[in-house]
Amino acid sequence: MTTFANTTAAPVSFEVLLDRMMPHFQYFARRVMRLKADNYDDAVQDMSAIAFDLYRSLVRRGKPAYYSPIAKFAVKYYRIGRRFLGANTVDVLAERTQILERCTVSPLSTFVNPNERDFMEDRRQPDVTETIRWKVDYETWLANQTAKDQEIIRLLATGETLSNTARKVGLTHSTICQYRKRYANSWDNFIGDTHEPA
Repeated sequence: MTTFANTTAAPVSFEVLLDRMMPHFQYFARRVMRLKADNYDDAVQDMSAIAFDLYRSLVRRGKPAYYSPIAKFAVKYYRIGRRFLGANTVDVLAERTQILERCTVSPLSTFVNPNERDFMEDRRQPDVTETIRWKVDYETWLANQTAKDQEIIRLLATGETLSNTARKVGLTHSTICQYRKRYANSWDNFIGDTHEPA
Protein backbone atom coordinates (compact mmCIF):
# COMPACT_ATOMS: atom_id res chain seq x y z
CA MET A 1 0.00 0.00 0.00
CA THR A 2 1.11 3.56 -0.63
CA THR A 3 1.80 5.36 2.66
CA PHE A 4 4.34 7.85 4.00
CA ALA A 5 5.99 7.30 7.35
CA ASN A 6 7.27 10.79 8.07
CA THR A 7 4.27 11.87 10.17
CA THR A 8 3.54 11.38 13.85
CA ALA A 9 0.33 9.43 13.18
CA ALA A 10 0.18 6.78 10.48
CA PRO A 11 -1.94 8.20 7.65
CA VAL A 12 -4.75 6.29 6.03
CA SER A 13 -3.47 4.59 2.90
CA PHE A 14 -4.34 6.16 -0.43
CA GLU A 15 -5.94 2.91 -1.61
CA VAL A 16 -8.49 3.09 1.20
CA LEU A 17 -9.29 6.72 0.39
CA LEU A 18 -9.45 5.99 -3.34
CA ASP A 19 -12.10 3.31 -2.78
CA ARG A 20 -14.31 6.01 -1.27
CA MET A 21 -13.42 8.65 -3.87
CA MET A 22 -13.93 6.45 -6.92
CA PRO A 23 -17.78 6.67 -6.95
CA HIS A 24 -17.47 10.49 -6.99
CA PHE A 25 -15.08 10.39 -9.95
CA GLN A 26 -17.23 7.91 -11.84
CA TYR A 27 -20.42 9.90 -11.21
CA PHE A 28 -18.78 13.13 -12.34
CA ALA A 29 -17.32 11.59 -15.51
CA ARG A 30 -20.48 9.73 -16.51
CA ARG A 31 -23.33 11.92 -15.27
CA VAL A 32 -21.89 15.44 -15.26
CA MET A 33 -19.35 15.33 -18.08
CA ARG A 34 -21.36 12.64 -19.94
CA LEU A 35 -18.18 11.01 -21.22
CA LYS A 36 -18.17 7.74 -23.13
CA ALA A 37 -15.84 4.74 -23.25
CA ASP A 38 -12.15 5.73 -23.50
CA ASN A 39 -12.77 9.35 -22.54
CA TYR A 40 -14.61 8.18 -19.44
CA ASP A 41 -11.78 5.88 -18.38
CA ASP A 42 -9.17 8.55 -19.04
CA ALA A 43 -11.08 11.07 -16.95
CA VAL A 44 -11.40 8.70 -13.98
CA GLN A 45 -7.69 7.85 -14.17
CA ASP A 46 -6.73 11.51 -14.39
CA MET A 47 -8.82 12.42 -11.35
CA SER A 48 -7.35 9.49 -9.43
CA ALA A 49 -3.82 10.66 -10.28
CA ILE A 50 -4.63 14.24 -9.26
CA ALA A 51 -6.11 12.91 -6.00
CA PHE A 52 -2.92 10.96 -5.31
CA ASP A 53 -0.82 14.07 -5.92
CA LEU A 54 -2.96 15.98 -3.41
CA TYR A 55 -2.80 13.11 -0.92
CA ARG A 56 0.98 12.87 -1.19
CA SER A 57 1.36 16.61 -0.66
CA LEU A 58 -0.82 16.55 2.47
CA VAL A 59 0.95 13.56 4.03
CA ARG A 60 4.42 14.94 3.37
CA ARG A 61 3.44 18.12 5.19
CA GLY A 62 2.01 16.15 8.09
CA LYS A 63 -1.57 17.18 7.32
CA PRO A 64 -4.55 14.85 7.73
CA ALA A 65 -5.82 13.38 4.47
CA TYR A 66 -9.60 13.04 4.18
CA TYR A 67 -11.24 11.56 1.13
CA SER A 68 -14.03 14.14 0.73
CA PRO A 69 -11.97 17.34 0.24
CA ILE A 70 -9.38 15.49 -1.84
CA ALA A 71 -12.10 14.14 -4.15
CA LYS A 72 -13.71 17.58 -4.35
CA PHE A 73 -10.47 19.29 -5.36
CA ALA A 74 -9.53 16.50 -7.81
CA VAL A 75 -12.87 16.92 -9.59
CA LYS A 76 -12.52 20.72 -9.54
CA TYR A 77 -9.00 20.60 -10.99
CA TYR A 78 -10.08 18.19 -13.71
CA ARG A 79 -13.10 20.34 -14.56
CA ILE A 80 -10.99 23.47 -15.14
CA GLY A 81 -8.68 21.52 -17.45
CA ARG A 82 -5.85 20.42 -15.18
CA ARG A 83 -4.28 17.09 -16.09
CA PHE A 84 -1.79 15.11 -14.01
CA LEU A 85 0.70 14.86 -16.89
CA GLY A 86 -0.06 18.32 -18.28
CA ALA A 87 -1.71 19.24 -21.57
CA ASN A 88 -1.14 21.25 -24.71
CA THR A 89 -2.57 24.74 -24.24
CA VAL A 90 -1.85 25.89 -27.80
CA ASP A 91 -3.52 23.21 -29.90
CA VAL A 92 -7.16 24.17 -30.46
CA LEU A 93 -8.02 20.47 -30.71
CA ALA A 94 -6.73 19.85 -27.17
CA GLU A 95 -9.45 19.44 -24.54
CA ARG A 96 -7.70 21.77 -22.07
CA THR A 97 -7.54 24.56 -24.65
CA GLN A 98 -11.25 24.20 -25.39
CA ILE A 99 -12.07 24.34 -21.69
CA LEU A 100 -9.89 27.38 -20.97
CA GLU A 101 -10.91 29.29 -24.10
CA ARG A 102 -14.56 28.17 -23.87
CA CYS A 103 -14.53 27.10 -27.49
CA THR A 104 -15.58 24.01 -29.39
CA VAL A 105 -14.39 22.42 -32.61
CA SER A 106 -17.06 21.42 -35.11
CA PRO A 107 -16.97 20.11 -38.70
CA LEU A 108 -16.95 22.85 -41.32
CA SER A 109 -19.94 21.17 -42.93
CA THR A 110 -22.12 22.29 -40.01
CA PHE A 111 -21.55 25.93 -40.98
CA VAL A 112 -21.77 25.66 -44.77
CA ASN A 113 -24.87 25.28 -46.89
CA PRO A 114 -24.75 21.90 -48.69
CA ASN A 115 -25.33 23.72 -51.99
CA GLU A 116 -22.29 25.95 -51.41
CA ARG A 117 -19.65 23.32 -50.67
CA ASP A 118 -17.93 23.32 -54.04
CA PHE A 119 -15.10 25.46 -52.69
CA MET A 120 -14.37 22.78 -50.05
CA GLU A 121 -13.58 20.10 -52.62
CA ASP A 122 -10.01 19.71 -53.79
CA ARG A 123 -10.23 19.25 -57.55
CA ARG A 124 -6.60 19.83 -58.32
CA GLN A 125 -5.03 17.21 -60.52
CA PRO A 126 -1.25 16.80 -60.49
CA ASP A 127 0.48 17.48 -63.77
CA VAL A 128 2.28 14.24 -64.65
CA THR A 129 4.99 16.01 -66.62
CA GLU A 130 5.71 18.42 -63.77
CA THR A 131 5.74 15.59 -61.23
CA ILE A 132 8.24 13.53 -63.22
CA ARG A 133 10.41 16.55 -63.92
CA TRP A 134 10.44 17.49 -60.24
CA LYS A 135 11.51 13.97 -59.20
CA VAL A 136 14.27 13.89 -61.79
CA ASP A 137 15.43 17.39 -60.82
CA TYR A 138 15.42 16.54 -57.12
CA GLU A 139 17.46 13.35 -57.55
CA THR A 140 19.94 15.17 -59.78
CA TRP A 141 20.26 18.05 -57.31
CA LEU A 142 20.59 15.69 -54.35
CA ALA A 143 23.31 13.67 -56.10
CA ASN A 144 25.41 16.85 -56.34
CA GLN A 145 25.41 17.27 -52.54
CA THR A 146 27.98 15.78 -50.20
CA ALA A 147 27.16 12.57 -48.32
CA LYS A 148 26.76 14.57 -45.08
CA ASP A 149 24.44 17.07 -46.77
CA GLN A 150 22.40 14.27 -48.30
CA GLU A 151 21.91 12.73 -44.85
CA ILE A 152 20.75 16.06 -43.40
CA ILE A 153 18.47 16.78 -46.37
CA ARG A 154 16.81 13.37 -46.12
CA LEU A 155 16.24 13.78 -42.39
CA LEU A 156 14.64 17.20 -42.87
CA ALA A 157 12.62 15.98 -45.85
CA THR A 158 11.10 13.17 -43.77
CA GLY A 159 9.84 15.62 -41.16
CA GLU A 160 12.59 15.48 -38.53
CA THR A 161 12.85 18.60 -36.40
CA LEU A 162 15.95 20.77 -36.51
CA SER A 163 16.90 19.68 -32.98
CA ASN A 164 16.57 15.97 -33.72
CA THR A 165 18.45 16.34 -36.99
CA ALA A 166 21.25 18.21 -35.25
CA ARG A 167 21.49 15.50 -32.59
CA LYS A 168 21.56 12.68 -35.14
CA VAL A 169 24.31 14.19 -37.28
CA GLY A 170 26.33 15.66 -34.41
CA LEU A 171 25.86 19.34 -35.22
CA THR A 172 24.27 22.27 -33.41
CA HIS A 173 20.74 23.53 -33.92
CA SER A 174 21.96 26.86 -35.34
CA THR A 175 24.24 25.06 -37.80
CA ILE A 176 21.34 23.02 -39.14
CA CYS A 177 19.34 26.25 -39.53
CA GLN A 178 22.13 27.72 -41.63
CA TYR A 179 22.41 24.54 -43.68
CA ARG A 180 18.69 24.52 -44.35
CA LYS A 181 18.85 28.07 -45.75
CA ARG A 182 21.82 27.06 -47.88
CA TYR A 183 19.92 24.04 -49.23
CA ALA A 184 16.92 26.22 -50.10
CA ASN A 185 19.09 28.71 -51.98
CA SER A 186 20.94 25.89 -53.74
CA TRP A 187 17.66 24.29 -54.81
CA ASP A 188 16.25 27.61 -56.08
CA ASN A 189 19.41 28.25 -58.09
CA PHE A 190 19.39 24.72 -59.48
CA ILE A 191 15.75 24.92 -60.56
CA GLY A 192 16.34 28.35 -62.10
CA ASP A 193 19.28 27.08 -64.12
CA THR A 194 17.52 23.88 -65.15
CA HIS A 195 14.25 25.46 -66.25
CA GLU A 196 15.59 28.55 -67.99
CA PRO A 197 14.12 28.79 -71.51
CA ALA A 198 16.56 27.92 -74.27
